[in-house]
Amino acid sequence: MTLLALVALVPLLFALQTPRTGGSTPVRPGAAFRLGYLTGASFFITLLYWIPFLPPENVTIPFLMFPALLLMAAYLSLFPALAAAVAAWLAGRGVPLGLALPPAWMLCEALRGYGIFGFPWGTLGYAFASYPHFIQFAEYTGCGE
Repeated sequence: MTLLALVALVPLLFALQTPRTGGSTPVRPGAAFRLGYLTGASFFITLLYWIPFLPPENVTIPFLMFPALLLMAAYLSLFPALAAAVAAWLAGRGVPLGLALPPAWMLCEALRGYGIFGFPWGTLGYAFASYPHFIQFAEYTGCGE
């Protein structure tokens, strides 16, 4: 599964490009936001599928667990949507999309983990937690505090 993290954003990267004759150009930031939101929604619903299946004795109001899953996915999907929109905006100003998406994604994942509504689960970096030689970069950048 770790190797899948290396190519996890490739489908989004291709979706953010509009094919044209002689090459491709990035989609507009609004369309990129929608594509990023769809990416985030599919990811977070898959990641948090277990929430509606919690045992009733562990949940105060069991019938609210499915709406809670949808609400959490709707909120958390804003971060990949923002990353895609920022990457498309930068690509529209001359930055190659392949260079704009990774830092935008990393910034939005970091933002997702902070604050009162912070949710640091499911970041791409967790895929490499069992490989210390891959995560040593975090020591120098401060990522993954």
